[in-house]
Amino acid sequence: MKHIVTPPLQLNCDIALLGDTHIGTVFCNEMAIDAAIGWIAGKANRYFCFMGDAIEAITPDDRRFQADAVNEPFPERQAKYVIEKFQPIRRKGLVWLLGNHEERLKHIANYSSYIADALGIPYGTWAAKVLVRGKHRSYFKMFLKHSIRSSLQSMAKDYDQRLANMKATLKMQLREHAGDCMLMAVGHAHRLLVAEPIRKMVLISDEDHKQLEQQYLVPHEWGEEYIDHDLRWYGVTGSFLKQYVEGLDGYAERAGYDPLEIGYLVAEVRGGKLRNVRPVVL
Repeated sequence: MKHIVTPPLQLNCDIALLGDTHIGTVFCNEMAIDAAIGWIAGKANRYFCFMGDAIEAITPDDRRFQADAVNEPFPERQAKYVIEKFQPIRRKGLVWLLGNHEERLKHIANYSSYIADALGIPYGTWAAKVLVRGKHRSYFKMFLKHSIRSSLQSMAKDYDQRLANMKATLKMQLREHAGDCMLMAVGHAHRLLVAEPIRKMVLISDEDHKQLEQQYLVPHEWGEEYIDHDLRWYGVTGSFLKQYVEGLDGYAERAGYDPLEIGYLVAEVRGGKLRNVRPVVL
């Protein structure tokens, strides 16, 4: 884990949380990656955090290796291609995380750190706590991690119940890792998922202590040491990996995984506060 402090950001800005590009496999959707990079580059007040698994990094000695599903077999070349891809937005990168695909090759080289260093983006290891700040004050903190130990699967028969179960699992897996973060997010699961702060009602007595009043809990302002876990934002940041390619069968297809949306999340900062986290489907 690493603590990261951002350069001063504008009071109104957007932070893309994206990752799992898996450069090197034919299942990688490069058009979607280009669209995300183009969006980030489109305005001066857009930034990004990379959530890991930039490269496929599956070598022939790995049981998942599939010769006909690789368009660039060498991890070092995959990493150099990622550097080339992200070069136009290198100054907008706030943190770059390690993914499990790169981690498999750490006995050879740390390709995530190599990419981050080449782009001049702070390397965040597997998990990073990011302090988002402006010119005159701090805004909020984010806890970003490549993965959690749960697979975020649900066998509920109702779709809404499945989503609710996955959101609950995500919150349970993340909430104890940081008590002062407004946003907690992971990659790896290749799923786009957002759990919003809960609108929770409480009853309190009025100033004269004569009657009850209805109020709603709201997230703390900056400076509070603890943020209630139900008042935080949680997210899973999607991927850029296609489920199907004509004429090929990938390991996700053979494993029976459900098709998932390609895209990323955007954290919307307005007036120096985190106002919304929304999915972008590509």
